Amino acid sequence: MSIYTPFQLAHTSLPAPITTTSGVAREVAVPTQRPFPPEDDNEIFNSPLNADHAASAAFEPRTATLARALDNEYTLELRSLSPVINHSRSSGNPQILRILLPDPIRPLTDGCIVPDVRGRRLTIIALTHTNVVYRFTFPLTAFIDKGDRVAFITTDVEWVEEFEIDPDLISSAGGIGSWAVTNANTVILGCGDGGIIKVQRDERSTLENPIWAESHHKGHSRWGFFGRSNDETVTSIAEFESAADDFPVLYTFSRDWKLRTWSLATAQSLKSTDVRPSSESGSQLTTTGNSGPATSADTTSSLIRVLAHPNPSSKYSHIVVVFVPTPYNSSSPGTFVFYRASHSSSHVNDLEYAGERPGAPWSAGSQLRGFEVQPPTRTDGVDGWRLWAVWDTKGSLSVDSVPVNDILQFSTYVAPPIKPRMVLEWQRVDHADNVEAFDAAYFDNLLSLSPPDPTNPYDNSDISETFVQYLLFPGRFSQLTLTTALDNYIDQLPLSTRESLKSRAFPTLSQKFIAAVGSDLKMETSPQTGAPVVDAYRKALKLQWLGIWARVRGLDKQARWPVATGSLNGQLLILDREGASVPVQEDSAGVLVHLSKNGKQASEFQALPEGSLLAFYPALAPPQSRRSLTALAIAGQRLAAALERSDDLDEAGTALDAFTTTVRNELAAAPTVPVEDIAAGWWESGVEPFLNDTVRSEVKASLDGISSLPRTLLEALDILAATPPATAEEKIADDWTFSGFGNALLSSTISNLVTARYNLALNVLLVSLYYLENSSADEDDELFQVLTRAQVTFQRYSVLHWLVEQTGEDAAERRVKRKRTGARDEVHAKLAGLNVRDSGDEGSDVDGYDLAYSLLHSLLSRTLPQPVPVDTAASLFDASNAFLSNLNILGEDQVDIEPRDDDVKLSAAVLADGHAATARDLIDQYPPSSGLAYVRGKALLETGDAEDGVHELQLAAAGCQDGSLAPVLPSAVGSDGLGAYYRHVMGVVDEHGLQAAVAAFGERALEAVGPEEKSMRDVWTRVFLAYLTLGQYEDAYSTLTATPFYDMRDLLGQLISTMCEANEVGRLNKLGFIGFQQEVEERLNYKARNSDPLRFPNYYKVLYSWHISRGDYRSAGEIMYAQGRRFAEASSSKLQSFEVSAMRARSYLTAINALSLVDKRNAWITVAASPENMKRRKVTSYIPEDEFAVGSQPVNIITLADIQAEYTAVLSQLRLSSYIPDLHEHGVSLTPDEIVGFFTQRSLFDLALSSAADMDVDMTDIFQTLATRCVELSRVPSMAADNPAVAFLSASPVTARLRGPPSALALRYLEVALDRRDGLSTQYKYRDTVANTFFELNEDARSGWQMPVWLVEHELKRDAEGWISRAVDKGWVKEAVEWTAEVLRRAQPPDLLPAGKEFAADIPYNLVDRVLAAAGQGEEKSDRALQAAAKALREVVDRRASGLKSLRQ
Repeated sequence: MSIYTPFQLAHTSLPAPITTTSGVAREVAVPTQRPFPPEDDNEIFNSPLNADHAASAAFEPRTATLARALDNEYTLELRSLSPVINHSRSSGNPQILRILLPDPIRPLTDGCIVPDVRGRRLTIIALTHTNVVYRFTFPLTAFIDKGDRVAFITTDVEWVEEFEIDPDLISSAGGIGSWAVTNANTVILGCGDGGIIKVQRDERSTLENPIWAESHHKGHSRWGFFGRSNDETVTSIAEFESAADDFPVLYTFSRDWKLRTWSLATAQSLKSTDVRPSSESGSQLTTTGNSGPATSADTTSSLIRVLAHPNPSSKYSHIVVVFVPTPYNSSSPGTFVFYRASHSSSHVNDLEYAGERPGAPWSAGSQLRGFEVQPPTRTDGVDGWRLWAVWDTKGSLSVDSVPVNDILQFSTYVAPPIKPRMVLEWQRVDHADNVEAFDAAYFDNLLSLSPPDPTNPYDNSDISETFVQYLLFPGRFSQLTLTTALDNYIDQLPLSTRESLKSRAFPTLSQKFIAAVGSDLKMETSPQTGAPVVDAYRKALKLQWLGIWARVRGLDKQARWPVATGSLNGQLLILDREGASVPVQEDSAGVLVHLSKNGKQASEFQALPEGSLLAFYPALAPPQSRRSLTALAIAGQRLAAALERSDDLDEAGTALDAFTTTVRNELAAAPTVPVEDIAAGWWESGVEPFLNDTVRSEVKASLDGISSLPRTLLEALDILAATPPATAEEKIADDWTFSGFGNALLSSTISNLVTARYNLALNVLLVSLYYLENSSADEDDELFQVLTRAQVTFQRYSVLHWLVEQTGEDAAERRVKRKRTGARDEVHAKLAGLNVRDSGDEGSDVDGYDLAYSLLHSLLSRTLPQPVPVDTAASLFDASNAFLSNLNILGEDQVDIEPRDDDVKLSAAVLADGHAATARDLIDQYPPSSGLAYVRGKALLETGDAEDGVHELQLAAAGCQDGSLAPVLPSAVGSDGLGAYYRHVMGVVDEHGLQAAVAAFGERALEAVGPEEKSMRDVWTRVFLAYLTLGQYEDAYSTLTATPFYDMRDLLGQLISTMCEANEVGRLNKLGFIGFQQEVEERLNYKARNSDPLRFPNYYKVLYSWHISRGDYRSAGEIMYAQGRRFAEASSSKLQSFEVSAMRARSYLTAINALSLVDKRNAWITVAASPENMKRRKVTSYIPEDEFAVGSQPVNIITLADIQAEYTAVLSQLRLSSYIPDLHEHGVSLTPDEIVGFFTQRSLFDLALSSAADMDVDMTDIFQTLATRCVELSRVPSMAADNPAVAFLSASPVTARLRGPPSALALRYLEVALDRRDGLSTQYKYRDTVANTFFELNEDARSGWQMPVWLVEHELKRDAEGWISRAVDKGWVKEAVEWTAEVLRRAQPPDLLPAGKEFAADIPYNLVDRVLAAAGQGEEKSDRALQAAAKALREVVDRRASGLKSLRQ
């Protein structure tokens, strides 16, 4: 008994070479002397086909090697097409080799890839249109099983051999119609005369010395000597060689419908058979000339298939199947004729007719692109052998299949009493793609001419987003098709726009589409109102997108054109120009959905024998259930179609879209109203308004045949809640994983299954609403159960359907490298139960499949990989159902809408795969739960929504009590679960730098577990560090003081360092540090003395601030002095020495200010000193005895005056540096005397005097220089004020405001300086110095210069005798005479002296005599003025003498 087995195509495109992980496919030119076409002649390689579209292809199943002819047959591409990979031996990088040829190659044929596993090599043979044979050889040393990859090595090996077939031989044979490869050294050419040319390679042949033999062999012809009038061109070749037989044979099929048998060893023609299908009339078969029932001469598909007999004990060794095309027959495309061939060489030329199978009538007019005969896929073999036919129907792929057990009869065949058409006749394989429905009218209904937001007319992104959603729907169009269409569009844009787009880098293809399409459009404004003309802009933008859509569809139609067929693990493999397809069995839901759209097939299905459904569809086998379920599906489809045909009353789109959106949103909000009330609302607002009388009558007619609608609804819900049993019990290959190709096929299969189940769930929900509307009161109990389950089922499958429609671009945009923490690893470890494969953050699957095109493929590749059965392709159906079963999103008889553990696992898997935004949107479709809140919180953190993410993680804490966190975080469940959860979440938020959340969750963890638990030490630490990072230093301090772990006081230094580095010294000083202030000071002191004061933070300043805030001015001064000493010791710095000296001066000044606030007795500090450097000095301060106790460190006492002296020295040197740059550039250090001397030399008398006073330096030289300057200025009375010699006068506050000649101002400056700096403490030595200087310059006296009056007055009062004596000694005789007279005048007159006291007045008469004597000597004799003064002096002396005499009398 044959069984009913409908199929659906699973399709995938091959990854474009530019998307592979190793870059562009490796290209190598074949070494030859033949000329290659010009590289810049793109027309050759890109026309008529796209360069990356295969003109032909061949597949070898043992090594899973795929060969394709690209670049319009100028390139041979080799790659692996295995659905599995051995992850323990293969890196997963794609092995793609593109061989560039000088001439286009003929269509690749079956058998052109020859593996020799025993010889460990792979041979590939190609034949060009110029009849040159290229033989490529590659090693199979690393190839062990189907999980391995062939390494296409072309370096340092002889990998190619070239041989040109004799053109005369080919010409004599009538040209070449087809060709085949029978083994690694033999090529067979099918000729135009019905014969063959055998091209045999000698084993001694090499690259340098090719040795080939070629021979022409003619076949039998009934026309004999008189020639042939029919076209006998051989169009197909096949060979058979069995290990049991040593007589290999060859079969050729020609256009005259001759099936010829040849000896492969001798190339002798054994027999010629006319293939005459019994279903064709003789008139149809008779042909003349070159016309007739044959395919075109350039056909690329073989019309012969040979399959070995599976029973070795049978008398037949193999089966020959020949397709006889009838292109002009309107009822059939042709007939497949079967022959049986025997084992014995004596009967090898006997072909026994076994039967025939005419093609499906709906394929009439189609061109055969390949056919295969495949064995049963089930272990029990009940599905039998099937014939698969692949057609080109008006440029599109179509596939038919039919059982052929009745013809092959490999086992005992019993003809069924009833022969249902759906079981025993051709069945069309269903296409899941419904792109044809998405036309311009469809998009017009989706997108109105009004902007989505009337307040923002310039936001028309809804058009681009809608088209991108349809274009990038997973698996709908290939990456190559999309990029080619987009590049063609960009090439038509204006040059500036085109160059701008090409210069930009886009992380995802969707962003590039949105940026490019419509980039040349500008919104116009109305000339009347000035408002933007939105409708015209939106119309133009839609037209451009529709153009892109049409271009993509056209390219996709070309890309999916079938070029070859093959067999992959007993499963049909259809190769198209850009990818591959595999027919996969439909499940029960798919069958019901498929039948609901075809009433005729539904009627036939209801009449099927029960036995034809028991194997695959046991739930549909009982006739009554089958009829009821089919009617239910049809009724649901009628309701859904009615909604889809109707426009939404409120927004753009269909009523069906509005209905499903409403249901999803309300179910996700966890409705609290009764289920029947919410269902009634859906029906009244979302369904009933769109039903006309016709639809109502059709639905009623369909449901009237159901005896119990509630029971049928429950049966349908049971089908959706269960997954079909495995069709075959396969052994799992532990070392294998699905490759990129396998995961792509699996993704397509799962997507088809989920779509079918979603559609059935929608139909069931609609019918249940209809049932609610038309039910009676006594059916309430059943009604509630049906409604509840229908809602839950639809919600779960709508979630899964939404999931499989998502792309993986979310992860592509957000893919970043990050390390997993231990807490994060726990989630991944839990997911390891689902065989999570660690693939890092790579954005591609094995073999270079870009995961951005499909979220489902990404999950299968990385987070939810499926176990691989040995029979992979045939088990796609089982693997897909196993995937759904493992997801377990819908439980048996589930009526609770609340998320379950498996829902949490699914969302966690999506998040773990890197799709944070998708995981967030997925969770939003569920009612709230703690488990989902945890995953949603993490997803929000990944997308940058920190505030909401933290809030969700807070809500998720409830899962520790209800157990909803167990699927992803089992440690958070139990008595200690809450604390463990908060500790885990601390790590999660810490990964995103959310320190406020770390502190908050840490505080909760401490509350939940208890602060004194030993295991909580790390929590205390992390809370402290979080507060520290946030700058909440007061909270960090409180945490530090509250911790029960004393060793955490070690973090005190970190608190201090962090606050100092944040320049929060003021806040540091305000903290109490009760109980460990001394420790703080020690740490600060240690850091200060062991850190560079030139770097931030400056711990000297920190410690100074600390002492000042606590009133310890002496310690503050000490630390500032220490900083100054550090600056003095700095040997190298990025700063200039001038800047370092300035900071040193500031340090000393700060120390001076601090010590000035201390009592003078305590204004001292100590510095460490070595014994030899200790100074003995007398100090007035009180020094404690312990500073000099035995065993104490040697110290030097530094007083306030010492610091002031050092400060002055440094400051003075800084001042000098502006005049002498070399001082700091060369690191010169000056003594105090040198500093004062430099100031004096540069007439900086103010600085010289103040510095000398502070540094206790003798000022004699300063005053000597000043006196000299005064004399010099007197010599030039008209000197300008800007002269450098008088600059000090305008700079000094003493003379800056005075007016007068420079000489007078200089004397005034000198007078003030002497008043300030000279006195009893100096014993007036500076005035003596000034006087001596003036006296020595006696030549100035002769020119009219006079001794300053203030100096004369001072000296006459202080020591008149000494002053006058110096004047005499220095030659100032005239002035001495005058000053002596002045002294006598000032003396007390004699008449005022008391009687007898004539000596009471001390008059230096000896000096007077000396002065007068000097006046009478030398040149002074001739000085009349001097003599007059001397005369006057004598008179004064005489008068005084007379007065004294009278006093004595």
